[in-house]
Amino acid sequence: MFADFAEFMETVTLWSTMRGWTAMESAGLRFSDAVEVISRGRPHPVTGGSITRWVRFDDAAVLEEPYLTGSSGRPPRIHVVVADPELPARSGFVESDPHAKFSTIGRGFPELPPRWA
Repeated sequence: MFADFAEFMETVTLWSTMRGWTAMESAGLRFSDAVEVISRGRPHPVTGGSITRWVRFDDAAVLEEPYLTGSSGRPPRIHVVVADPELPARSGFVESDPHAKFSTIGRGFPELPPRWA
């Protein structure tokens, strides 16, 4: 899923900055379309590695990553991550992919040990 260890660490760090936010995972959404909706007119520099990429704002992010199998015939996963859990519904993302999965970043996982925080 990652080209190298640095790309892996950047992605882990990005996800950790969004603990408590709502994430929508979709395979039926295009990265560029999600970025346009989430950016809401703000400039959106794309960053990431050679396999993953993302756009991060103060209140939202869009991430694109391959499935673990790396199958070239399968579209990448798109994650729309927002601080405001109502944004995906208002944006029309829910209607564009009725099979999208929603979760809260960090829910269901133990907290980091205090010495790591």
